[in-house]
Amino acid sequence: MKKLKDFNKYALAINLLIIIFEIIGIVLRAVMSTRTWFDYYTVDSNLFALATSAIYVYYTLKGKDLPHWASVAKLSSTTALMVTFIVVVTVLAPIYPGGYPAIMFEGQMLFTHTLCPLLALASFALLEHNRVSSKDIPAAMIFTLAYATIMIILNIAKVVVGPYPFLMVYNQPIWASILWCVGILGGAAVLTWGIIKLRRHK
Repeated sequence: MKKLKDFNKYALAINLLIIIFEIIGIVLRAVMSTRTWFDYYTVDSNLFALATSAIYVYYTLKGKDLPHWASVAKLSSTTALMVTFIVVVTVLAPIYPGGYPAIMFEGQMLFTHTLCPLLALASFALLEHNRVSSKDIPAAMIFTLAYATIMIILNIAKVVVGPYPFLMVYNQPIWASILWCVGILGGAAVLTWGIIKLRRHK
């Protein structure tokens, strides 16, 4: 294995920590929650982050830079976690029983809503070596777009309800659903662009 630069050592440590925290979050959710799993963007984005952190660890331990596809996937999962974090802080916490302390620091939510998003952002933007650019934004948006499309269709078909208030198409006017979609997807695109611009090691 090639000698790792200091920033790669730190990024490796953080990604190992993300993997550990994600596993803890999964175990806590399995033990403490009876809710469904994959209809939650939080769950999907954290599982995605677990996978991309594992890929990062694999290539780093091999002494190799991530292939371009893996860097784009890492960018996408980082964006997804930050969408989760921002939606929790701005939309869900004000209406969640117990407010910010409950939704950001209790049980598995400490890991999935707070620690893993912040660690993923710090690692990708400040430490990881990658070659992503603004041209990769459409590819990095596929995960979030796919989730939104599938869940809206399932809500329209009444297969699921929500699970987030802004996905409940029958509980709000059509224009509100459209605004939510445009706002969240547009915000995710801006977040992706911002994360790219924040990178220190390119």
